[in-house]
Amino acid sequence: MKNLIKIENLISITIFLLPLYLWRFTVYKIPTNFLEILMMAVIIIALIGKNYRKKIGETIKRNRILFFYILMILIGFNLSAYLSGNIKVSFGIIKSWLILPLFFSLSISA
Repeated sequence: MKNLIKIENLISITIFLLPLYLWRFTVYKIPTNFLEILMMAVIIIALIGKNYRKKIGETIKRNRILFFYILMILIGFNLSAYLSGNIKVSFGIIKSWLILPLFFSLSISA
């Protein structure tokens, strides 16, 4: 059973099932789609593995200036979300277009 859940397999499945982003539903009143659920599964599995946590930490240390700029962009997005009229839509866009792809790519690169 442990061999079935490998991070490489989950990444491949997620990339193969990219067209399923059209399948939308809600989880605890949070609108999401199937692609986001797959991305979250890859991120969680990557964070559970000890080897991946070390590699992710090393990647962040190597690219410190890049992550500083990403942090600045996140601060700008959050500020604009608070100032917008519809905060739920704004944070949904931030989650779907920035947060999940960022962490997914970080888990792939590690």
